[in-house]
Amino acid sequence: KFWPQMSSGQPHAETVSLTPSGDFDGLALSDKNVRGVDSSSHGLNREIPVQLWKPERPLPPHAPEASQSRPCHCPVCSEVPEELRQPEFGRDETEDTSDLRNSAQPIIVGIYPRGLSRVALAEIGRHGMHVVSHFEKHCAILFKHSRGTGFDAPIELSTFMLLFELCGEPVPLPPTASIANVGTAADAHARSIASTWRSRLRPFTRWRATIHRNGRTQQFKSPDIALVIGDALAGVGAISLAPCCTAGPEVDLTSFGVEVIVYISDGVDELRVVCGSSRKALIGEELLLLGTRCPSSTVRVATMGVEKGTLLSRAGDTEAFCVAQLALDLPELPSRNLRILDPMCGVGTYLLSLRWALARRVTPGRCSELIGVDMDPESIACANSNAERLSEGPITSFLLSSSAALPLQDATIDLIVVDPPWGQRHANHNYVKRNFPKWMAEWLRVLRPSGTAVVVTICTSLMENVVLPRFRQDVTLEDRVQFDNKGWTQCRLYVLRRTSSNLCCG
Repeated sequence: KFWPQMSSGQPHAETVSLTPSGDFDGLALSDKNVRGVDSSSHGLNREIPVQLWKPERPLPPHAPEASQSRPCHCPVCSEVPEELRQPEFGRDETEDTSDLRNSAQPIIVGIYPRGLSRVALAEIGRHGMHVVSHFEKHCAILFKHSRGTGFDAPIELSTFMLLFELCGEPVPLPPTASIANVGTAADAHARSIASTWRSRLRPFTRWRATIHRNGRTQQFKSPDIALVIGDALAGVGAISLAPCCTAGPEVDLTSFGVEVIVYISDGVDELRVVCGSSRKALIGEELLLLGTRCPSSTVRVATMGVEKGTLLSRAGDTEAFCVAQLALDLPELPSRNLRILDPMCGVGTYLLSLRWALARRVTPGRCSELIGVDMDPESIACANSNAERLSEGPITSFLLSSSAALPLQDATIDLIVVDPPWGQRHANHNYVKRNFPKWMAEWLRVLRPSGTAVVVTICTSLMENVVLPRFRQDVTLEDRVQFDNKGWTQCRLYVLRRTSSNLCCG
Protein backbone atom coordinates (compact mmCIF):
# COMPACT_ATOMS: atom_id res chain seq x y z
CA LYS A 1 0.00 0.00 0.00
CA PHE A 2 2.91 2.36 0.50
CA TRP A 3 6.08 3.36 -1.31
CA PRO A 4 8.78 3.94 1.42
CA GLN A 5 12.16 5.42 0.62
CA MET A 6 15.11 4.40 2.81
CA SER A 7 18.33 6.37 3.04
CA SER A 8 20.48 3.30 2.38
CA GLY A 9 18.20 1.88 -0.29
CA GLN A 10 18.37 -1.56 1.39
CA PRO A 11 16.11 -3.22 3.95
CA HIS A 12 17.48 -3.09 7.48
CA ALA A 13 16.48 -4.12 11.00
CA GLU A 14 16.63 -2.15 14.18
CA THR A 15 15.47 -2.54 17.75
CA VAL A 16 12.26 -0.75 18.55
CA SER A 17 10.51 -0.10 21.82
CA LEU A 18 6.81 -0.51 22.48
CA THR A 19 4.99 2.18 24.41
CA PRO A 20 2.30 1.19 26.95
CA SER A 21 -0.29 1.70 24.22
CA GLY A 22 1.50 -0.78 21.98
CA ASP A 23 2.73 1.74 19.39
CA PHE A 24 6.22 1.76 17.87
CA ASP A 25 8.61 4.54 18.82
CA GLY A 26 10.39 4.18 15.49
CA LEU A 27 10.08 2.54 12.08
CA ALA A 28 11.80 -0.81 11.55
CA LEU A 29 12.03 -2.60 8.23
CA SER A 30 13.07 -6.22 8.04
CA ASP A 31 12.42 -9.48 6.27
CA LYS A 32 12.64 -11.35 9.59
CA ASN A 33 11.14 -10.97 13.02
CA VAL A 34 12.75 -8.25 15.11
CA ARG A 35 12.87 -7.85 18.85
CA GLY A 36 10.50 -5.36 20.38
CA VAL A 37 11.29 -4.14 23.88
CA ASP A 38 8.23 -3.64 26.09
CA SER A 39 8.95 -0.54 28.22
CA SER A 40 5.70 -0.47 30.17
CA SER A 41 5.14 1.46 33.38
CA HIS A 42 5.73 -1.75 35.37
CA GLY A 43 9.39 -1.62 34.46
CA LEU A 44 9.35 -5.06 32.85
CA ASN A 45 11.26 -5.52 29.62
CA ARG A 46 10.03 -8.30 27.36
CA GLU A 47 11.26 -9.36 23.97
CA ILE A 48 8.27 -9.58 21.62
CA PRO A 49 8.65 -10.99 18.08
CA VAL A 50 7.19 -8.51 15.60
CA GLN A 51 6.80 -9.10 11.85
CA LEU A 52 7.44 -5.86 9.99
CA TRP A 53 6.88 -4.95 6.37
CA LYS A 54 9.66 -4.98 3.78
CA PRO A 55 9.58 -2.89 0.57
CA GLU A 56 9.82 -4.86 -2.64
CA ARG A 57 11.83 -2.39 -4.72
CA PRO A 58 13.80 0.87 -4.31
CA LEU A 59 12.41 4.20 -5.51
CA PRO A 60 13.84 7.26 -7.25
CA PRO A 61 15.09 10.01 -4.93
CA HIS A 62 12.50 12.26 -3.33
CA ALA A 63 11.64 15.45 -5.17
CA PRO A 64 12.58 18.51 -3.04
CA GLU A 65 9.86 20.26 -1.06
CA ALA A 66 9.81 23.14 1.41
CA SER A 67 9.70 21.70 4.93
CA GLN A 68 6.92 24.09 5.98
CA SER A 69 4.75 22.75 3.15
CA ARG A 70 5.18 19.10 4.13
CA PRO A 71 2.13 17.91 6.10
CA CYS A 72 4.03 14.99 7.66
CA HIS A 73 7.31 14.73 9.58
CA CYS A 74 7.64 10.96 9.84
CA PRO A 75 11.06 9.30 9.43
CA VAL A 76 10.44 8.82 5.72
CA CYS A 77 9.38 12.41 5.10
CA SER A 78 12.37 13.67 7.08
CA GLU A 79 14.59 12.40 4.25
CA VAL A 80 12.91 14.69 1.70
CA PRO A 81 15.45 17.29 0.48
CA GLU A 82 14.71 20.90 1.31
CA GLU A 83 13.56 22.96 -1.63
CA LEU A 84 16.14 25.68 -2.31
CA ARG A 85 13.73 28.17 -3.90
CA GLN A 86 12.07 30.37 -1.32
CA PRO A 87 8.30 30.86 -1.62
CA GLU A 88 7.32 34.13 -3.25
CA PHE A 89 5.30 36.47 -1.05
CA GLY A 90 1.58 36.38 -1.84
CA ARG A 91 1.74 33.38 -4.18
CA ASP A 92 -0.09 30.16 -3.43
CA GLU A 93 2.46 27.36 -3.28
CA THR A 94 -0.11 24.86 -4.54
CA GLU A 95 -0.36 26.72 -7.84
CA ASP A 96 1.72 25.14 -10.56
CA THR A 97 3.08 27.62 -13.09
CA SER A 98 4.90 25.04 -15.19
CA ASP A 99 1.57 24.11 -16.81
CA LEU A 100 0.87 27.14 -19.01
CA ARG A 101 -2.74 26.09 -19.50
CA ASN A 102 -3.48 25.91 -15.76
CA SER A 103 -6.56 27.98 -14.87
CA ALA A 104 -9.66 28.03 -12.68
CA GLN A 105 -11.36 25.67 -15.12
CA PRO A 106 -9.37 22.45 -15.46
CA ILE A 107 -8.76 20.82 -18.81
CA ILE A 108 -11.07 17.85 -19.25
CA VAL A 109 -10.02 14.69 -21.08
CA GLY A 110 -12.80 12.89 -22.92
CA ILE A 111 -12.31 9.43 -24.47
CA TYR A 112 -14.91 8.46 -27.09
CA PRO A 113 -15.54 5.24 -29.08
CA ARG A 114 -13.31 5.12 -32.14
CA GLY A 115 -15.12 6.36 -35.25
CA LEU A 116 -17.57 8.62 -33.39
CA SER A 117 -15.49 11.78 -32.96
CA ARG A 118 -18.02 14.00 -34.73
CA VAL A 119 -20.75 12.98 -32.28
CA ALA A 120 -18.52 13.78 -29.31
CA LEU A 121 -17.46 17.13 -30.79
CA ALA A 122 -21.10 18.01 -31.46
CA GLU A 123 -22.04 17.35 -27.83
CA ILE A 124 -19.17 19.51 -26.60
CA GLY A 125 -20.39 22.27 -28.91
CA ARG A 126 -23.96 22.04 -27.60
CA HIS A 127 -22.66 22.67 -24.08
CA GLY A 128 -20.64 25.69 -25.20
CA MET A 129 -17.32 24.06 -24.37
CA HIS A 130 -14.00 24.95 -25.97
CA VAL A 131 -11.78 22.28 -27.56
CA VAL A 132 -8.13 22.66 -26.54
CA SER A 133 -6.69 19.69 -28.44
CA HIS A 134 -8.00 16.70 -30.36
CA PHE A 135 -5.86 13.57 -30.54
CA GLU A 136 -8.02 11.75 -33.09
CA LYS A 137 -5.61 8.82 -33.45
CA HIS A 138 -6.03 8.20 -29.74
CA CYS A 139 -9.79 8.98 -29.52
CA ALA A 140 -9.09 11.76 -26.98
CA ILE A 141 -10.47 15.30 -26.83
CA LEU A 142 -9.08 17.90 -24.42
CA PHE A 143 -11.58 20.66 -23.68
CA LYS A 144 -12.68 23.33 -21.21
CA HIS A 145 -16.01 24.72 -20.18
CA SER A 146 -16.87 28.19 -18.94
CA ARG A 147 -18.93 27.01 -16.01
CA GLY A 148 -17.68 28.34 -12.67
CA THR A 149 -16.82 26.29 -9.61
CA GLY A 150 -19.95 27.12 -7.60
CA PHE A 151 -22.36 24.65 -9.21
CA ASP A 152 -24.67 22.07 -7.70
CA ALA A 153 -23.95 19.08 -9.93
CA PRO A 154 -21.39 18.11 -12.58
CA ILE A 155 -22.23 18.27 -16.28
CA GLU A 156 -23.25 14.90 -17.71
CA LEU A 157 -21.79 14.04 -21.11
CA SER A 158 -23.18 11.02 -22.93
CA THR A 159 -20.79 10.38 -25.83
CA PHE A 160 -17.66 9.63 -23.77
CA MET A 161 -16.55 6.36 -22.20
CA LEU A 162 -14.13 8.15 -19.87
CA LEU A 163 -13.88 11.68 -18.47
CA PHE A 164 -11.28 13.06 -16.06
CA GLU A 165 -9.38 16.25 -15.23
CA LEU A 166 -5.95 16.43 -16.84
CA CYS A 167 -2.80 16.98 -14.79
CA GLY A 168 -0.04 18.75 -16.69
CA GLU A 169 0.51 18.16 -20.38
CA PRO A 170 -0.03 15.12 -22.64
CA VAL A 171 3.02 12.84 -22.60
CA PRO A 172 4.25 11.28 -25.87
CA LEU A 173 5.61 7.73 -25.71
CA PRO A 174 7.74 5.91 -28.28
CA PRO A 175 6.14 3.31 -30.56
CA THR A 176 5.54 -0.04 -28.81
CA ALA A 177 6.48 1.58 -25.49
CA SER A 178 7.78 -0.68 -22.73
CA ILE A 179 6.87 -0.54 -19.06
CA ALA A 180 10.24 1.14 -18.47
CA ASN A 181 9.32 3.87 -20.99
CA VAL A 182 6.03 4.46 -19.18
CA GLY A 183 7.73 4.58 -15.78
CA THR A 184 10.38 7.05 -16.92
CA ALA A 185 7.79 9.29 -18.58
CA ALA A 186 5.46 9.19 -15.56
CA ASP A 187 8.28 10.03 -13.16
CA ALA A 188 9.43 13.01 -15.25
CA HIS A 189 5.84 14.18 -15.64
CA ALA A 190 5.14 14.02 -11.89
CA ARG A 191 8.33 15.89 -10.99
CA SER A 192 7.63 18.64 -13.53
CA ILE A 193 4.30 19.46 -11.83
CA ALA A 194 4.96 18.18 -8.32
CA SER A 195 2.89 20.86 -6.58
CA THR A 196 -0.12 20.11 -8.81
CA TRP A 197 -0.07 16.43 -7.88
CA ARG A 198 0.31 17.27 -4.19
CA SER A 199 -2.60 19.69 -4.25
CA ARG A 200 -4.78 17.20 -6.16
CA LEU A 201 -4.16 14.21 -3.87
CA ARG A 202 -3.25 15.44 -0.39
CA PRO A 203 -6.77 16.62 0.54
CA PHE A 204 -7.88 12.96 0.45
CA THR A 205 -7.17 10.04 2.77
CA ARG A 206 -7.68 7.19 0.28
CA TRP A 207 -6.77 6.88 -3.40
CA ARG A 208 -6.40 4.35 -6.19
CA ALA A 209 -5.01 4.24 -9.72
CA THR A 210 -7.35 3.26 -12.57
CA ILE A 211 -5.69 2.23 -15.84
CA HIS A 212 -7.39 2.55 -19.24
CA ARG A 213 -5.51 1.03 -22.17
CA ASN A 214 -6.55 1.66 -25.78
CA GLY A 215 -4.81 -0.63 -28.24
CA ARG A 216 -3.79 -4.18 -29.00
CA THR A 217 -0.03 -3.75 -29.50
CA GLN A 218 0.87 -3.08 -25.86
CA GLN A 219 3.00 -5.77 -24.21
CA PHE A 220 2.36 -4.78 -20.59
CA LYS A 221 -0.64 -5.22 -18.29
CA SER A 222 -2.58 -2.72 -16.22
CA PRO A 223 -1.17 -3.84 -12.81
CA ASP A 224 2.34 -3.15 -14.13
CA ILE A 225 1.31 0.40 -14.97
CA ALA A 226 -0.22 0.94 -11.54
CA LEU A 227 3.13 0.17 -9.89
CA VAL A 228 5.17 2.69 -11.87
CA ILE A 229 2.49 5.37 -11.48
CA GLY A 230 2.56 4.82 -7.71
CA ASP A 231 6.35 5.13 -7.75
CA ALA A 232 6.14 8.42 -9.64
CA LEU A 233 3.59 9.90 -7.24
CA ALA A 234 5.56 8.69 -4.22
CA GLY A 235 8.67 10.41 -5.55
CA VAL A 236 6.97 13.82 -5.29
CA GLY A 237 5.31 13.10 -1.94
CA ALA A 238 1.75 13.18 -3.28
CA ILE A 239 0.75 9.92 -1.54
CA SER A 240 1.49 8.15 1.72
CA LEU A 241 4.99 6.64 1.70
CA ALA A 242 4.88 4.29 4.70
CA PRO A 243 2.49 3.02 7.39
CA CYS A 244 3.41 5.94 9.62
CA CYS A 245 3.30 8.59 6.84
CA THR A 246 0.44 11.08 6.52
CA ALA A 247 1.89 13.13 3.65
CA GLY A 248 -0.88 11.94 1.33
CA PRO A 249 -3.63 9.35 0.88
CA GLU A 250 -3.20 5.62 1.33
CA VAL A 251 -4.17 3.09 -1.34
CA ASP A 252 -7.70 1.75 -1.06
CA LEU A 253 -9.18 -0.05 -4.07
CA THR A 254 -12.79 0.15 -2.88
CA SER A 255 -13.32 3.05 -0.45
CA PHE A 256 -11.22 5.67 -2.25
CA GLY A 257 -11.87 9.40 -2.34
CA VAL A 258 -9.89 10.20 -5.48
CA GLU A 259 -8.81 8.22 -8.55
CA VAL A 260 -5.62 8.79 -10.49
CA ILE A 261 -6.65 8.08 -14.09
CA VAL A 262 -4.03 6.72 -16.48
CA TYR A 263 -4.90 6.58 -20.18
CA ILE A 264 -2.43 4.91 -22.55
CA SER A 265 -3.15 4.60 -26.28
CA ASP A 266 -1.07 3.05 -29.04
CA GLY A 267 -2.91 5.10 -31.69
CA VAL A 268 -3.51 2.14 -34.01
CA ASP A 269 -6.77 2.54 -35.93
CA GLU A 270 -8.40 -0.86 -35.51
CA LEU A 271 -11.21 0.21 -37.85
CA ARG A 272 -8.66 0.19 -40.67
CA VAL A 273 -7.11 -3.05 -39.48
CA VAL A 274 -10.44 -4.89 -39.69
CA CYS A 275 -10.79 -3.60 -43.26
CA GLY A 276 -7.46 -5.09 -44.30
CA SER A 277 -4.75 -2.59 -43.33
CA SER A 278 -1.61 -3.87 -41.66
CA ARG A 279 -1.55 -3.20 -37.93
CA LYS A 280 2.25 -3.10 -38.01
CA ALA A 281 2.18 -0.35 -40.65
CA LEU A 282 -0.12 1.76 -38.44
CA ILE A 283 2.08 1.66 -35.33
CA GLY A 284 3.34 5.12 -34.37
CA GLU A 285 3.88 7.39 -31.39
CA GLU A 286 1.84 6.44 -28.34
CA LEU A 287 0.13 8.77 -25.87
CA LEU A 288 0.02 8.93 -22.07
CA LEU A 289 -2.56 11.12 -20.29
CA LEU A 290 -2.60 11.45 -16.49
CA GLY A 291 -5.23 13.10 -14.34
CA THR A 292 -7.70 12.73 -11.50
CA ARG A 293 -11.37 12.04 -10.93
CA CYS A 294 -13.28 12.62 -7.71
CA PRO A 295 -16.84 13.48 -6.54
CA SER A 296 -16.15 17.20 -7.01
CA SER A 297 -15.13 16.80 -10.68
CA THR A 298 -16.92 19.23 -12.99
CA VAL A 299 -18.05 16.63 -15.55
CA ARG A 300 -19.06 12.99 -15.45
CA VAL A 301 -20.03 10.20 -17.83
CA ALA A 302 -23.80 9.87 -18.28
CA THR A 303 -25.21 6.45 -17.46
CA MET A 304 -28.66 4.91 -17.58
CA GLY A 305 -28.02 1.74 -15.62
CA VAL A 306 -30.34 -0.30 -17.83
CA GLU A 307 -31.21 -3.55 -16.09
CA LYS A 308 -31.11 -6.61 -18.37
CA GLY A 309 -32.07 -9.40 -15.99
CA THR A 310 -30.94 -12.76 -17.38
CA LEU A 311 -31.01 -11.54 -20.98
CA LEU A 312 -27.92 -11.46 -23.18
CA SER A 313 -27.52 -7.91 -24.44
CA ARG A 314 -24.35 -6.31 -25.80
CA ALA A 315 -25.61 -2.73 -26.12
CA GLY A 316 -23.67 -0.35 -23.86
CA ASP A 317 -24.75 3.04 -22.57
CA THR A 318 -22.07 5.12 -24.33
CA GLU A 319 -22.51 3.46 -27.72
CA ALA A 320 -26.31 3.74 -27.45
CA PHE A 321 -26.03 7.41 -26.46
CA CYS A 322 -23.76 8.09 -29.46
CA VAL A 323 -26.23 6.46 -31.85
CA ALA A 324 -29.09 8.42 -30.29
CA GLN A 325 -27.27 11.76 -30.51
CA LEU A 326 -26.26 11.09 -34.12
CA ALA A 327 -29.85 10.20 -35.04
CA LEU A 328 -31.29 13.33 -33.43
CA ASP A 329 -28.74 15.51 -35.24
CA LEU A 330 -29.97 14.32 -38.64
CA PRO A 331 -31.53 17.02 -40.83
CA GLU A 332 -35.17 17.07 -41.95
CA LEU A 333 -36.55 15.57 -38.76
CA PRO A 334 -39.86 17.16 -37.69
CA SER A 335 -39.43 19.96 -35.17
CA ARG A 336 -42.47 18.77 -33.17
CA ASN A 337 -44.61 15.65 -32.69
CA LEU A 338 -41.73 13.37 -33.56
CA ARG A 339 -42.57 9.64 -33.47
CA ILE A 340 -39.62 7.29 -32.98
CA LEU A 341 -39.63 3.50 -33.24
CA ASP A 342 -37.21 0.77 -32.23
CA PRO A 343 -38.75 -2.33 -33.86
CA MET A 344 -36.35 -4.74 -32.08
CA CYS A 345 -35.94 -2.88 -28.79
CA GLY A 346 -34.84 -5.68 -26.43
CA VAL A 347 -34.58 -4.23 -22.91
CA GLY A 348 -34.92 -0.69 -24.28
CA THR A 349 -31.32 0.57 -24.27
CA TYR A 350 -31.44 2.51 -27.55
CA LEU A 351 -34.95 3.84 -27.00
CA LEU A 352 -34.17 5.05 -23.48
CA SER A 353 -30.96 6.69 -24.67
CA LEU A 354 -33.06 8.59 -27.22
CA ARG A 355 -35.44 9.64 -24.47
CA TRP A 356 -32.52 10.79 -22.28
CA ALA A 357 -31.10 12.86 -25.16
CA LEU A 358 -34.47 14.37 -26.10
CA ALA A 359 -35.12 15.43 -22.51
CA ARG A 360 -31.93 17.55 -22.66
CA ARG A 361 -32.43 19.12 -26.08
CA VAL A 362 -33.32 22.80 -26.03
CA THR A 363 -36.55 22.46 -28.06
CA PRO A 364 -39.41 21.60 -25.68
CA GLY A 365 -42.16 19.29 -26.86
CA ARG A 366 -40.15 18.03 -29.82
CA CYS A 367 -41.09 14.40 -29.31
CA SER A 368 -44.56 13.13 -28.58
CA GLU A 369 -43.98 9.39 -28.52
CA LEU A 370 -41.32 6.68 -28.39
CA ILE A 371 -42.37 3.15 -29.32
CA GLY A 372 -40.49 -0.09 -28.71
CA VAL A 373 -41.42 -3.49 -30.15
CA ASP A 374 -39.99 -6.90 -29.30
CA MET A 375 -41.25 -10.48 -29.58
CA ASP A 376 -39.69 -11.65 -26.29
CA PRO A 377 -41.96 -11.20 -23.21
CA GLU A 378 -39.01 -11.04 -20.79
CA SER A 379 -37.39 -8.27 -22.84
CA ILE A 380 -40.61 -6.24 -22.86
CA ALA A 381 -40.97 -6.71 -19.10
CA CYS A 382 -37.40 -5.44 -18.54
CA ALA A 383 -37.97 -2.53 -20.94
CA ASN A 384 -41.11 -1.42 -19.10
CA SER A 385 -39.32 -1.68 -15.76
CA ASN A 386 -36.38 0.38 -17.05
CA ALA A 387 -38.71 3.01 -18.53
CA GLU A 388 -40.57 3.34 -15.23
CA ARG A 389 -37.34 3.68 -13.25
CA LEU A 390 -35.78 6.14 -15.75
CA SER A 391 -38.90 8.27 -15.98
CA GLU A 392 -37.60 11.54 -17.44
CA GLY A 393 -38.39 12.44 -21.06
CA PRO A 394 -41.26 11.88 -23.49
CA ILE A 395 -43.91 9.17 -23.41
CA THR A 396 -42.53 5.69 -24.04
CA SER A 397 -44.51 2.53 -24.73
CA PHE A 398 -43.39 -1.04 -25.37
CA LEU A 399 -45.38 -3.53 -27.45
CA LEU A 400 -45.09 -7.32 -27.60
CA SER A 401 -44.98 -8.23 -31.30
CA SER A 402 -42.73 -9.43 -34.12
CA SER A 403 -40.60 -7.05 -36.14
CA ALA A 404 -41.86 -8.85 -39.23
CA ALA A 405 -45.46 -7.85 -38.39
CA LEU A 406 -45.42 -4.52 -36.58
CA PRO A 407 -48.73 -3.46 -34.94
CA LEU A 408 -48.53 0.00 -36.54
CA GLN A 409 -50.22 1.70 -39.48
CA ASP A 410 -48.42 2.53 -42.70
CA ALA A 411 -46.27 5.67 -42.88
CA THR A 412 -46.76 6.73 -39.24
CA ILE A 413 -43.14 6.79 -37.99
CA ASP A 414 -40.65 9.65 -38.49
CA LEU A 415 -37.46 7.96 -37.24
CA ILE A 416 -36.44 4.33 -36.77
CA VAL A 417 -33.37 3.40 -34.71
CA VAL A 418 -32.69 -0.33 -34.65
CA ASP A 419 -29.89 -2.73 -33.76
CA PRO A 420 -31.11 -6.07 -35.18
CA PRO A 421 -29.61 -9.43 -34.11
CA TRP A 422 -26.09 -10.07 -35.37
CA GLY A 423 -26.32 -13.85 -35.26
CA GLN A 424 -23.86 -13.95 -32.33
CA ARG A 425 -25.95 -14.10 -29.16
CA HIS A 426 -29.49 -14.01 -30.53
CA ALA A 427 -30.41 -16.64 -33.16
CA ASN A 428 -27.69 -17.44 -35.72
CA HIS A 429 -26.30 -15.98 -38.91
CA ASN A 430 -28.52 -18.07 -41.19
CA TYR A 431 -31.60 -16.86 -39.33
CA VAL A 432 -30.48 -13.24 -39.67
CA LYS A 433 -29.61 -13.69 -43.35
CA ARG A 434 -33.02 -15.23 -44.07
CA ASN A 435 -35.11 -12.66 -42.18
CA PHE A 436 -33.23 -9.37 -42.58
CA PRO A 437 -34.99 -8.46 -45.88
CA LYS A 438 -38.39 -9.19 -44.27
CA TRP A 439 -37.56 -6.95 -41.33
CA MET A 440 -36.42 -4.15 -43.62
CA ALA A 441 -39.63 -4.32 -45.68
CA GLU A 442 -41.74 -3.99 -42.53
CA TRP A 443 -39.64 -1.11 -41.19
CA LEU A 444 -40.05 0.80 -44.44
CA ARG A 445 -43.80 0.13 -44.45
CA VAL A 446 -44.35 2.03 -41.19
CA LEU A 447 -41.77 4.74 -42.05
CA ARG A 448 -43.28 7.83 -43.62
CA PRO A 449 -41.97 9.07 -46.99
CA SER A 450 -38.73 11.07 -46.39
CA GLY A 451 -38.51 9.43 -42.95
CA THR A 452 -35.14 8.13 -41.70
CA ALA A 453 -33.97 4.72 -40.50
CA VAL A 454 -30.73 4.29 -38.55
CA VAL A 455 -29.55 0.66 -38.63
CA VAL A 456 -26.62 -0.62 -36.53
CA THR A 457 -25.13 -3.99 -37.47
CA ILE A 458 -21.93 -6.01 -37.86
CA CYS A 459 -23.53 -7.94 -40.76
CA THR A 460 -22.09 -5.45 -43.22
CA SER A 461 -21.76 -7.81 -46.19
CA LEU A 462 -25.38 -8.89 -45.83
CA MET A 463 -26.50 -5.27 -45.51
CA GLU A 464 -24.50 -3.90 -48.44
CA ASN A 465 -24.65 -6.85 -50.84
CA VAL A 466 -28.17 -8.18 -50.25
CA VAL A 467 -30.50 -5.85 -48.32
CA LEU A 468 -29.61 -2.44 -49.74
CA PRO A 469 -29.57 -3.59 -53.41
CA ARG A 470 -32.99 -5.17 -52.92
CA PHE A 471 -34.47 -1.90 -51.64
CA ARG A 472 -32.49 0.52 -53.83
CA GLN A 473 -35.72 1.98 -55.32
CA ASP A 474 -37.21 2.58 -51.87
CA VAL A 475 -34.35 4.07 -49.85
CA THR A 476 -31.29 6.25 -50.25
CA LEU A 477 -28.11 5.51 -48.31
CA GLU A 478 -27.24 8.94 -46.88
CA ASP A 479 -24.44 8.00 -44.49
CA ARG A 480 -22.38 5.04 -43.35
CA VAL A 481 -20.33 5.24 -40.15
CA GLN A 482 -17.94 2.53 -39.00
CA PHE A 483 -17.22 2.57 -35.27
CA ASP A 484 -15.90 0.46 -32.42
CA ASN A 485 -18.96 -1.06 -30.76
CA LYS A 486 -17.48 -2.52 -27.57
CA GLY A 487 -14.70 -4.26 -29.49
CA TRP A 488 -16.68 -5.05 -32.65
CA THR A 489 -14.67 -2.80 -34.96
CA GLN A 490 -16.47 -4.01 -38.09
CA CYS A 491 -19.74 -2.53 -36.80
CA ARG A 492 -21.37 0.07 -39.05
CA LEU A 493 -24.24 2.50 -38.72
CA TYR A 494 -26.35 3.08 -41.85
CA VAL A 495 -28.54 6.15 -42.31
CA LEU A 496 -31.33 5.36 -44.80
CA ARG A 497 -34.00 7.73 -46.07
CA ARG A 498 -37.23 6.45 -47.55
CA THR A 499 -37.63 8.01 -50.99
CA SER A 500 -40.77 6.37 -52.42
CA SER A 501 -44.39 6.77 -51.41
CA ASN A 502 -45.20 3.19 -52.43
CA LEU A 503 -42.79 0.40 -51.66
CA CYS A 504 -41.42 -1.29 -54.76
CA CYS A 505 -40.07 -4.30 -52.84
CA GLY A 506 -41.54 -6.14 -49.89
